Amino acid sequence: MYILKYLITAALQSLACIAIAQVRQAQPAIVCSLLRAMAMPVLLLGLVSGCGFQLQKPLVLNESWQPIFIDASGELRRALQRELLENNLSITRNRKNAGSTLALSAKPIETRSLSISFDGRDAEILRSLDTEMEWRDANGRLLANTGLSAEQSQLASPAQRAAQQREADALDQLLRADIAKQALAILRHPVIEHASLP
Repeated sequence: MYILKYLITAALQSLACIAIAQVRQAQPAIVCSLLRAMAMPVLLLGLVSGCGFQLQKPLVLNESWQPIFIDASGELRRALQRELLENNLSITRNRKNAGSTLALSAKPIETRSLSISFDGRDAEILRSLDTEMEWRDANGRLLANTGLSAEQSQLASPAQRAAQQREADALDQLLRADIAKQALAILRHPVIEHASLP
């Protein structure tokens, strides 16, 4: 990010120097078109960096820990598989071939009321998913053991139960995807609290 800011600053300084030189030599119409042509790449770089685009090195995981066997159930397993494959990590369906095992034991998704409407019904519902993550290498040594949690809020609409159920299903998928991203973040940046590494 700092390199991008430095490049933008350097580009703006060089544009200013070129523009001053052109103003002294050329006509105003030519100067305006030249400034527009030079400012466009700078604006595009600013927009790209302003929208949150950042370069991130790919996840590098110890080769002895791959492929990873995922010990989780149903939708959570699929979300974690998708996240690991998108980050170029190899996975296996056979525990015997695994370099490490990533186990996620999730509690059922819980719901609780966040706010109540004037007639005593739920106006906003909080959906939460709590999961215990345990990551072990092929020898059974603990690499990480931590709890993961995700929350999403949902507006209640008693008159439209079918739409509310579809929204709840979509939010549950978001919860699982968030848990998978948190698990990947622990694989990417292990810390002492998460692991018992040598």
